[in-house]
Amino acid sequence: MSGVVGLSGRPLRVDLYIPDAELYVDLDPLYTHQDFRAAEKDARKSSLLKHLNYVRLRAKGLPNIPGVSIIVDDATRNGVDPWTWATALRAPLAYNGIKYSHLSQSEKASILRAAAEAWGESKGRVRYFSVAEKFPELVKEFRRNLTNENFDLDLRSVSSNDLVEWECSSCQSVWRASIRNRTKGSGCHACYRKKGNAKNTARSMAPQGESVADLMPEVADRFIRCLTDPSRNPGNLRLRSNILCEWRCQTGLHVFTAGVFVVTGAKERRCCKGRSGST
Repeated sequence: MSGVVGLSGRPLRVDLYIPDAELYVDLDPLYTHQDFRAAEKDARKSSLLKHLNYVRLRAKGLPNIPGVSIIVDDATRNGVDPWTWATALRAPLAYNGIKYSHLSQSEKASILRAAAEAWGESKGRVRYFSVAEKFPELVKEFRRNLTNENFDLDLRSVSSNDLVEWECSSCQSVWRASIRNRTKGSGCHACYRKKGNAKNTARSMAPQGESVADLMPEVADRFIRCLTDPSRNPGNLRLRSNILCEWRCQTGLHVFTAGVFVVTGAKERRCCKGRSGST
């Protein structure tokens, strides 16, 4: 902005300039402007620009500062919903003779995509690549953006912390994870647990000749059923397994529940040792 400099001696910049209205706009979301030093800086800038057609959009909850400000009540998760903030400009635009128009979802998506490109170019960055471009396989699992409902994967970068609801293409389970975690390799929680359980089951299977039935047939005879996995039996249970099973007492007096290692590791291998009536 030519002709206006800050304390550093550098020209001041604003967030938006609307040529048709010759309107200068600064945006003050809560998460970047709630520090007391930010309020002092904002007030100083407003004072320097008071001779212009200038307005600040300030999030609800920020301290009042001199100059023209419009309070924005953004109830979204991160407080930066673009359409909530754009709507706040209706009054100053109308004052300058510009009609505010509502946009369709496709028009919003197109504008947000163009804005992301323009922002990347203005910051001197490499061209903006969206999640949809770099990870197209995630698009079919995307359900909705919980942080910014108007932003799909075409409009978010791979480092975005937006919380998203996903649906697994394999098991149709629904879970929530940030875009950043998904692009780093995080996947379906249900599938992960299923794979983990399968690995644990494989590790707990007794090798040939080393099962409870092979090494302790007298214990195997007292086996009733496996409570953890109905498919397990003395023929595939390891002696030191902690899998919970139901057993008959050695004395035949009652039924009890215990891990395999408890029964196979006990000296007398009986549940009623020390009880009245035991032998």
